Amino acid sequence: MVYEYIAELATGALLDSFAHPGVSVGEPVGEDRERMVQIFVRQLLLALKHLHDMRIAHLDLRPETILLQDNKLKLADFGQSRRLLRGLITGKIQGSPEFVSPEIVRGYPLTLATDMWSAGTLTYVLLTGISPFHGDNDTETLANVSNCAYSMKGDEWRAFTPEAADFVKHLLLEIPGERMTVDEALEHPWLSDPSLKTAPLSADTLREFKYQHKWL
Repeated sequence: MVYEYIAELATGALLDSFAHPGVSVGEPVGEDRERMVQIFVRQLLLALKHLHDMRIAHLDLRPETILLQDNKLKLADFGQSRRLLRGLITGKIQGSPEFVSPEIVRGYPLTLATDMWSAGTLTYVLLTGISPFHGDNDTETLANVSNCAYSMKGDEWRAFTPEAADFVKHLLLEIPGERMTVDEALEHPWLSDPSLKTAPLSADTLREFKYQHKWL
């Protein structure tokens, strides 16, 4: 089973600062915040690449499934994970409404691109502190996801570089085949700074993120 094969990769301490709204020791803004998110997202993509290279989709990326061990990000909770058969994944998948992709909501066959949508949503949340598809209830949230109803025109985006916005836009695309692959995302200009390859991801850095939901 996929879970048995990969569970050993997912040991470590839960990132409570992401999993629970409002847990924070500070709120870095602008360039400092963006730099922290770049480090986080790059490590997330490297963990995801390990799966995708084996043709395994995680299918449940969200703050609660991200662990930190020895300053390295790891993924956990592989209960929804599937190995691709003939390029597609079929069968019912359930995930967190705010982080699932449109194809999950619509019940369409899934691909590795499903994870890339979730990575885009996580990046949006970590940069802005706003959940892009959050509604008054799960039904409304899922409708927002299905309709790709999100905005990047708010004041919160003015603090970040155009490359950051471009990165998110190329992941939150309705058509799965148009989204960046994990390899393309790692090569995106937003993550091209060579120093990111050696930048540590410390627990203190992670706690400084303020993960919270606001209304769009």
